[in-house]
Amino acid sequence: MLHSVRELLRFRILASDGKIGKADDFFFEDPSWQIRHLVVNTGRWLPANRVLIGTELVHPPDPATRLIPVSMTRGAVLHSAGTESDEPVSYQQERLLRERYGSELYAHSGAPIGVMHGVAQSQAVAFAEAERPEADSEQLPSTCLRSAREVLGYQIEALDGPLGAIDDFLLEDDEELAIPYIVVNTKDARLPNPKVLVPPSWIQYMSWSESRVHMRVHRDKIKRSQRYDPASHSHSPREKPLLWP
Repeated sequence: MLHSVRELLRFRILASDGKIGKADDFFFEDPSWQIRHLVVNTGRWLPANRVLIGTELVHPPDPATRLIPVSMTRGAVLHSAGTESDEPVSYQQERLLRERYGSELYAHSGAPIGVMHGVAQSQAVAFAEAERPEADSEQLPSTCLRSAREVLGYQIEALDGPLGAIDDFLLEDDEELAIPYIVVNTKDARLPNPKVLVPPSWIQYMSWSESRVHMRVHRDKIKRSQRYDPASHSHSPREKPLLWP
């Protein structure tokens, strides 16, 4: 079964002894596009209210109840590791920029230094990485995690120019818990449905500093991809909004 990640970010978490928090994000591995962590906002009034749950403890989401069951107690969820224990690449780079530029980092409307529309200058990231001590570089994790919430909205850059943005991900709730399709909004006003399904294999690389996804295919191939139909490609019923206690 395929699920819209945008919709899953509205689901509550069901522990073995009751509900606890809500789905806040999914961390996936680049380039395998397998989900590694479910990020849960526990709703507690604490700085570290976002915790990680490994996918081996996550069961298939239930669209009817809008719940994501996990094989943990409420107490175990509350005491899970925080997001800082396994940070996505964007968190690491922003922390690196903060260390390099200090108070100047958010001098422009609360966004990283050198930003235009929320995009950090790649030169600033390069300078900060070049000045990183060699010992720190060796401690970086070998895997590259990405935040699904953050990548939503990244601009698409095909081989022959820009084309729309990432609108959603489809998550398959099998044992691998992977993302087989990306929903791209081509923003073509001439089409009644400008959203298409794109496989992750078409992606060459993603740039946090540019907020951009660089594709290994041309725009025309993306435009001719299968049209995204929420009714058949994902399970996100909206007819009866649920009221939570």
